[in-house]
Amino acid sequence: STIAFTFSESMMLSSMEPATFFLATAAGVAVAFGLTYDVSSKVATLTPTSDLSAGTVYLAGVTTGARDLAGNRLAAQHVINFTTA
Repeated sequence: STIAFTFSESMMLSSMEPATFFLATAAGVAVAFGLTYDVSSKVATLTPTSDLSAGTVYLAGVTTGARDLAGNRLAAQHVINFTTA
């Protein structure tokens, strides 16, 4: 499974790195992931490196370290939560 973040404008490639994003259980256990950023669609995709546990609440987010092409940071961190089946 993957988690996608779609930006409203093009983002600075140097800010589209794993340190700018996070994925963890609701209990705070970090989950390793790979990250890709598609320039044309403005979508950053997190792909966990192992299967997520069933019936578990996860948090995923992008920090204010993400920057647009003008160098402007996100105004606030964006977090989503979801529960696996």
